[in-house]
Amino acid sequence: IAMNCMPLCRHSITIKKEDILTQDLPESTYCDLTINKENAEFFDFSQLEEAFFVPEQTCIYTCCKIDAFDSVNWSYLSHVDRFLIENNLKINGNAEFLPILNPLIADEDASERYRYFEVWIPVTSL
Repeated sequence: IAMNCMPLCRHSITIKKEDILTQDLPESTYCDLTINKENAEFFDFSQLEEAFFVPEQTCIYTCCKIDAFDSVNWSYLSHVDRFLIENNLKINGNAEFLPILNPLIADEDASERYRYFEVWIPVTSL
């Protein structure tokens, strides 16, 4: 089903809320395919046993650049921690990373390779 709806379906990486709140610098441990509600209904994602719905929620949106050879981890989002404190907010769900750009570089000796992600972090007021 997912392959039939590409490119409307996207790969996402998740850092769970409980990991963000309890670990020093948690790494991503979950990978999913994401698709917006309208397209999910059209392609009948509900027939997939593993499919789950994430309701709309207020989020901080940001982007980050991650070394291509590094795990996706919370350390790349230190600016979010400051923003939360300054605006009396707290995390209210899992952080979702969606790839924007994952360049392939022909030169294997390239010293700098990065992946770029948009990040959605659910928040609520303190």
